[in-house]
Amino acid sequence: MGTTVLRKSSLAPLGLLALGACGAAGSDPPVAYDGEGRILLQDVEPRAFNVLLVSIDTLRADHLGCYGYGLDTSLRMDELASQGVVFEAVGSCSPWTTPAHVSLMTSLYPEAHGVYAYPYPGRLDPAVVTLAEILRAQGWRTAGFTEGGYAKGSTGLADGFETFPTWPRDQDTFVSHELEPSRLLENAERALAWLAQHAEQRFFLFFHTYEPHYEYRPPAALHALLAPELSAEEEHARLEAAVAAWNAQRDLTTSEKGVLYRHYLQGDLFELEVQRQKRLWPTLARFVEQEWRDSPGFAQDLRYVTSLYDAEIRFADEVVGRLLDALEEHGLERSTLVVVTSDHGEGLMDHDELQHGFHLYPELLHVPLIVRFPEGAHAGRRVADPVRSIDVMPTVLDALGLPSPDVAQGASLLPLLAREEGPRGLFAEGLTVEGGERDLLSYRRGGWKLVRDTRAGTEVLYDLVHDPEERRDVLAQTDLVLVDALRAELARVLLENGLLSARFRVGAGEFSEAEKRRLDALGYGGESGD
Repeated sequence: MGTTVLRKSSLAPLGLLALGACGAAGSDPPVAYDGEGRILLQDVEPRAFNVLLVSIDTLRADHLGCYGYGLDTSLRMDELASQGVVFEAVGSCSPWTTPAHVSLMTSLYPEAHGVYAYPYPGRLDPAVVTLAEILRAQGWRTAGFTEGGYAKGSTGLADGFETFPTWPRDQDTFVSHELEPSRLLENAERALAWLAQHAEQRFFLFFHTYEPHYEYRPPAALHALLAPELSAEEEHARLEAAVAAWNAQRDLTTSEKGVLYRHYLQGDLFELEVQRQKRLWPTLARFVEQEWRDSPGFAQDLRYVTSLYDAEIRFADEVVGRLLDALEEHGLERSTLVVVTSDHGEGLMDHDELQHGFHLYPELLHVPLIVRFPEGAHAGRRVADPVRSIDVMPTVLDALGLPSPDVAQGASLLPLLAREEGPRGLFAEGLTVEGGERDLLSYRRGGWKLVRDTRAGTEVLYDLVHDPEERRDVLAQTDLVLVDALRAELARVLLENGLLSARFRVGAGEFSEAEKRRLDALGYGGESGD
């Protein structure tokens, strides 16, 4: 492979190249692409495989059967896992949707690509080349089918896709997916129709769904299948009684508050006649903050919410199965690289966060990664070494015989499958409210994870071998040499991010006043991540 570092008609900073963080150890050097994804000064002959990349939003790995979960949430993904490779310890670089997806498509950390501020994440600079741009320039037909909102194309996710449909209200708000009924089935029909039209061509199809993202609205039959002990009739009766109590303007019991809260999360609360709606949410918010965890009904409430989450995974899994069936119907199953992953997980109160965005605990960063390679290569493999979501783009390109961009911060996983390299360091950054500082940074190497709170100026260290759930800070009891080594690696990543950010000169995107008003009205002024 060639060694040119030209990209976007500019020279890469020598300091950046000296960091040596890009590319897999022992592999050929990455090369550069121009603004349309064409390789500069480099001749390659790509392999004629298709690519299906599926992102299931808010999917934590430990709720899938192939990752050890005890319920039948993921029958089709489990089947896919048996035919491909399961990467057991995959770390996302962000606990919310937009930066994680842009990182997936660019192999850059959020600060490097610049799309990370909340609630207005900005727009990817045209200087950054995406996976879709590269494949389109090399002759692949490209289509992306997301469910909009924080995964809409205007953030830069549409760059390089010939087809990338929009949804109602997408132009006005980042939460359009929360304002409409589930978009999963309609999105699947669009994707399947496009696949049928392009089955005879080499293609890259990206499919994204918000199931199992909040609001938790699974089909009733799937909820009953996974939680048969929860009577829908009894639950609805409890909801009606709680609404009647609220409408009567008397004080609610903790049990009634719990019922109203879990149905607020389900999105069906306001289908009933609820009075004084503007006062209800602050009441429930205070309940969650001050009473819920210690209330007698907490375990029942959490079980109910978790069952909704699991049923939504099963809903998404069935659609993944339809996509896989379509490949088989068109005779493409052995000529298509299939990747199933997620942007981040969901808290489910493991560390007192029900949803996601604010913490860097494993329930938010540990995402699935299942890869079925063409022609049955590597089938049945499981990889325990920690890897990163930013490794997906270089892996896809490597499998297709294409080099990674010179600025890629991830590296192909194929050398890892060949046992040609050791463990990788995993970096992540927490939610950054627009105009504010990043609150949390983390760096993991092997069995150790360092977490820094930049606002408080504090650090904690977790021994993941003995404490995989990250409950005990062992910083004070750990050899300072090890701690300083982790600090040095974190500093190296931050320096690399800064150099790349300066190179791309990414700025915050401009958003309409209507969009900002809609976000503010819905409470998205920095209170939670998407």
